[in-house]
Amino acid sequence: MSASLPGSRQLPASQHDLDTYWGRVRHAVGLTDPSTLLVNKAGLERAKALLTDYKEGKIQHMTPELWQAKKIVDSTLHPDTGEAVFLPFRMSSFVLSNLIVTAGMLQPGLGNGGTIAWQVVNQSLNVAINSANANKSSPLSWTKMGQSYLAAVSVSCGVAVGLNNLVPRLRNLTPATRMTLTRLVPFAAVATAGALNVLLMRGEEMRRGIDVYPLLSAAQRDALRRDGRQEESLGRSRAAARIAVGETAVSRVVNSTPIMVLPPLLLVRLQRTRWLQQRPRMTVPLNLALILGTSFAVLPLALAVFPQMEKVSDDSLEPEFHGRGGVDGMQRPRSHRTLIIVTTIIPTATTPIPIEDSPEPGQAPNPGVKVIATAAANGTAAANGAAARHVAKRRKRDDEPQPYDPIYHNKYAGSHAHTPQNHSTPSGSTISTDRTTSSAHHTTAATSLSSSNGYHEDTQAGQKRKRTTRQQLAQEAKKRELEALSDTCPSYRPPPYPPKKAPDVHVRVIQDHPYNKNSKVDDDDGHYVVVPDADLTDKYQMVQLLGQGTFGKVVKARDRRRNKMVAIKIIRSVQKYRDASRIELRVLATLKANDDENRNRCIHLRDCFDFQGHICIVMDLLGQSVFDFLKGNNFVPFPNSQIQSFARQLFTSVAFLHDLNLIHTDLKPENILLCDNTYQTFTYNRKIPSSSSTVNRQANQRRVLLDTEIRLIDFGSATFQDEYHSSVVSTRHYRAPEIILGLGWSFPCDIWSIGCILVEFFTGDALFQTHDNLEHLAMMEMVCGSRIDTHLVQSVSKMAQRSAGNPAAKYFKRSKLDYPTTDTTRASRRFVKAMKHLTEIIPSNNTFFRNFLDLLRKIFIYDPAHRITAKEALNHPWFKEPAQPDDGTEAAKIRLERTRMEQEIARLPHMHA
Repeated sequence: MSASLPGSRQLPASQHDLDTYWGRVRHAVGLTDPSTLLVNKAGLERAKALLTDYKEGKIQHMTPELWQAKKIVDSTLHPDTGEAVFLPFRMSSFVLSNLIVTAGMLQPGLGNGGTIAWQVVNQSLNVAINSANANKSSPLSWTKMGQSYLAAVSVSCGVAVGLNNLVPRLRNLTPATRMTLTRLVPFAAVATAGALNVLLMRGEEMRRGIDVYPLLSAAQRDALRRDGRQEESLGRSRAAARIAVGETAVSRVVNSTPIMVLPPLLLVRLQRTRWLQQRPRMTVPLNLALILGTSFAVLPLALAVFPQMEKVSDDSLEPEFHGRGGVDGMQRPRSHRTLIIVTTIIPTATTPIPIEDSPEPGQAPNPGVKVIATAAANGTAAANGAAARHVAKRRKRDDEPQPYDPIYHNKYAGSHAHTPQNHSTPSGSTISTDRTTSSAHHTTAATSLSSSNGYHEDTQAGQKRKRTTRQQLAQEAKKRELEALSDTCPSYRPPPYPPKKAPDVHVRVIQDHPYNKNSKVDDDDGHYVVVPDADLTDKYQMVQLLGQGTFGKVVKARDRRRNKMVAIKIIRSVQKYRDASRIELRVLATLKANDDENRNRCIHLRDCFDFQGHICIVMDLLGQSVFDFLKGNNFVPFPNSQIQSFARQLFTSVAFLHDLNLIHTDLKPENILLCDNTYQTFTYNRKIPSSSSTVNRQANQRRVLLDTEIRLIDFGSATFQDEYHSSVVSTRHYRAPEIILGLGWSFPCDIWSIGCILVEFFTGDALFQTHDNLEHLAMMEMVCGSRIDTHLVQSVSKMAQRSAGNPAAKYFKRSKLDYPTTDTTRASRRFVKAMKHLTEIIPSNNTFFRNFLDLLRKIFIYDPAHRITAKEALNHPWFKEPAQPDDGTEAAKIRLERTRMEQEIARLPHMHA
């Protein structure tokens, strides 16, 4: 369909007024017009080009030529894949495809065997047509399709055979009446099977209800169209669902009537005429002609009987909808494919966007359309709606002091998207602020998503030229569009060799004013006392405290000279923390020296100084951490496209670090900062995937970032490979097995941490939630589905026999993990046993997930020598397989459209009074 073509502008739904019966009739005539089957590839390409020009704004108004192009494209292309539907299964081929089958079913004098055969053929054709035109982004499971097919075949055959045997026994009827009823048996069978199939397929809809909408006035509808918004749902109604599903079942009967009732009745009358009695061979051609004629003449009249949206009195629904109708009651959708699901009332200033989301792992998704529910810019937001509120997790290192995790400023965008949640407010609300940063909005997203059509030839020396088909080009164009929408990370560029290793950074000492010398600036623990609006040297003025940790505090400050907001990390006035900060400064200087453009997404050092006994590190002011975003989102996971984007950026940053001979050692969601917190809220309505079989969470909606650009921070624990390594590094949940086993660590420990982070992005939960080494190793074996390598255990045993020893040896017995022990608690046993294998956490129902699972398997390898490297990971097939359109790609479209509008506004000449 035309929706699959590039361009952000929406095409009108129809050339005709779908609110009127005759408008719907004319629309149905266009849908079933067989003349579109004669359009060749060149004609289809011309139609696509015309519509693409309209969607990209090159053509301003719809013309008769554009309407014809839309009819051709809509009747030929699949709306999800953009590929041509197999010709016999197109809507424009509906009459012709059904002609032979219908004629077979209506053939006079069929016995039970012929009746059953034609009913099976008919239902098989229905399944083939439905499958060819089904929603490919939310495919119906084979199990559900098989159940539906078997039910339809059983009912249609049972009704047909039963009535064929029953009607001749009705002795009270005249022979003519019995013959007429016999001819109508196929109609009864098909109509019954169709109606029952609707009830079976949409039973869940009747149980959960469907959305109802107030009926708006013409002025209100015009205002919505001008603003690019859609009508707001008042909530789900089971009563409306029962009416809608009932009407859909009736429509199946009505749609079958023209071609299965009128032809046999007319044929019965004609068979009584002398002309046909003298020419019995004309019965079959005449039957075909009657079916063909009534199909073209009467079928559009039947298809147009029920509108897609129909009025219903609010008094006929549940009490909560009484009195909430619009101009004349309410309207509710009849067709399942047009359902608009909104979980909150949308304020006037916001824009709901329809979007198909990715399926829940291991479960066929609901094929209904979902809609973003956004909150207004005034700060009023809907609560996330998770059925089971997830307790906020506090990750802390249990073996050594936790390094400082700075919390940065929540950047507020001047848009109609949500503002980031202030956690000091009640749940489900946000606070707006007048304080905004002056930092530029960073984005490297592609500004054009269009691609060329036609044939291209790829030639390589010594090889035969290979012709690329339009289907392949369409797939490639779709991939390029998805890549442009879901990922803005540039390709990895290694630093120059040999990399520059920065020397110790000179920290200039800034003297305070003499009149401040006697004032107290430290608390009892050596932390700097932050006073809003106070000076931090003549250059910086503190605005507010952003966070506090073991190493010090982070404040938001104003750089007076650059007139820009920055983040300043103020180190505690304690010598060991001052010494540690000098190491961090050297690492930050090394990063900047090798990547001045910051292509590799690591936080950069902007300034440093020593003030009143505190070393201060000045950095860019960024958004909240990924962990804080997850926490504010009730730990509902990220969309698949955004997980892939985060992964590409993380592997790029870590590949850069490793090429600099640096190991981060403390990768975790808290140390990944967003450049922009702006988000849109989408409906979710599904079970949240989990790494544990005992966790069962549900969410109604989720916040989705408009921009996934990140920065890696906190290099206080980063270590050069050729310098001293402490025995224990990494926060517990993200710690690699070689660290726990005391076998030493290097670059691969960062890769293990990334694997844990990616699974957490997919489930919303930390993968290894434990604080015990033995339990941690047991959980690893459950997730990886294999025991720890024997040679690693042997290395642990050999180290234990030396003078230094290895405490990890106590975790093993006969080269196997000694878990559970007699001291293991029952809770620990249950917890470990509930851990899922990777294949249970990540589904394998498409190429994207299969590649994702393969990458994780290469990450979660016990032996660090065999673990995948960051640069190898960047070349993994998963990054060449973009995720299917989901909430993340739709959010990216919103971001690109806003960026385009801002650029257009900036180009407009300034208006003067």
